[in-house]
Amino acid sequence: MQPLNHSRYEIWQPLILALVLAGGMLLGTRLDDELPNMMKMPSYQSADEPWDELKRVVGFIESRYGDSLDVDSISHEVIKLLVSNLDPHSYYLSGMDYLNFKERMNGSYIGIGIDYNIIRDTMRLIKVVGDSPAERSGLKQGDCVLAINEDLVSGVGLNQKDAYLIWKKTEKTIRLKLLTASSAEEKSLEIEKGPVNLPSVPAGLLVKGEIGYIKITRFASDTYKEFMDHLEKLVTEGMQDLIIDVRENPGGSLDQVIKILNQLVSEREQLLLYTEGLNTKRVEYKSTGKPFFNIGKIAVLIDENSVSASEVLAGSLQDLDRAIIVGRRSFGKGLVQEMYNLTPESAINLTVAKYYLPSGRSIQKSYLDRRAYDQDLDYRIESGELFEPDSTIYSSTAPDSVVKSSGEGIIPDIFVAADSFYFSDAWKSHEHQYYSDAFDFYMTHQEAMKEIIESGESLTVFEKEIFKRLAFAEVLNTKNLTREKILEGYLHLIKWHYYGEPHFFEKMTDDDEEIQTAIKALEDPEN
Repeated sequence: MQPLNHSRYEIWQPLILALVLAGGMLLGTRLDDELPNMMKMPSYQSADEPWDELKRVVGFIESRYGDSLDVDSISHEVIKLLVSNLDPHSYYLSGMDYLNFKERMNGSYIGIGIDYNIIRDTMRLIKVVGDSPAERSGLKQGDCVLAINEDLVSGVGLNQKDAYLIWKKTEKTIRLKLLTASSAEEKSLEIEKGPVNLPSVPAGLLVKGEIGYIKITRFASDTYKEFMDHLEKLVTEGMQDLIIDVRENPGGSLDQVIKILNQLVSEREQLLLYTEGLNTKRVEYKSTGKPFFNIGKIAVLIDENSVSASEVLAGSLQDLDRAIIVGRRSFGKGLVQEMYNLTPESAINLTVAKYYLPSGRSIQKSYLDRRAYDQDLDYRIESGELFEPDSTIYSSTAPDSVVKSSGEGIIPDIFVAADSFYFSDAWKSHEHQYYSDAFDFYMTHQEAMKEIIESGESLTVFEKEIFKRLAFAEVLNTKNLTREKILEGYLHLIKWHYYGEPHFFEKMTDDDEEIQTAIKALEDPEN
């Protein structure tokens, strides 16, 4: 077969598209097929378009560069660079990053349905997703994967990235060689990939009396449906008031948020949100006035990792005096993105507008200083904002305009401090290691862990063994950290492995300070 004779335009098209992107000519722009072949860089002349100079650079490189060029790689890097200089939330996605993003937003993906870690040179199944090809094939939490097709993945010094690349190259049918967790029996099986659902509303239950609780982990394509399924069940069980938990929620589909808001606001034609940008007209979202259920009081839980769509939910309900907001100041992202597909495997997520709440306030914090923006959470930790209320924000004499400030995320009506232990460098720097080791410890002490967790006891009896497994000396040298606190954090990770999602969220409500604070607020809103 003869090699394809690409024109210069076809070869350089991705790079040229990258160069003209920020100039407002994204996709569909017609460029000259031939670029000038010059002996020297052209002198500067006034250009009709601001990106003409860059296009001349492309032509010069094409005609004079003395070595081969990886145009695809160059175009990817140029696009990344251009988009990264627009704002903090415009970005370029390609390859597996793009596919993973689409899967996350669609609420499902094609695979077998497992999470794994390399623990002591062995690939262990941390989680088997319910109703997935893996579960239907009999895979269990704790099983060791010895080989994937012809590739050994245990006992050969693989790291997490190496293992991922092996999974990535698998076809529709996968052959696995396993060592089962239950009987240490070696077995082989074939699994055919299929749809794996990723619920975005993992928990819904009555937490006290007639108060319900719903956890939303992100806003994906099926979030509204999942939310309504839980809501209907809770109403049937006698729920009157509702706690909605969007802590650690990175946002997602605005459409799903608007649908949920319409179930929480009974007035018709009530402004819920509007978007507006330099090149986009104002778009208003108003309530339908047709909620399916009569919900009483509402509380929304937020924290510093509640982002975008989750901030819209909390902020809109706060502006309309429809909910009490409990927790800590949210992230502060109020930018609207649209996804522009470049190729079947790449796209640009481009900011086109800003969100504005019913009162007209913006959620978006300033990003003029990008370094400060990127390090904002570190600043909040260092300044102590997460651990005690800032008197300039939470003042009993402060007017509503201070509580409902614009451009700093959503400030809760009731502040609940974070546990400083989990934000300490000592814990954060080792958390991934602790997570894997806690799983290994749980799998080797399952009966004992079940007894401890169900009885509410501590890990004191295993203190010596646990501290011997990990290098805790560095942790103990950190101010205000005790052996008891470390064991508490370690047990928290074991509970995650023991219960799994969604049961972890259901089982932890009694020990969750934000949830308990919200319950008190709903029971006695005057105080």
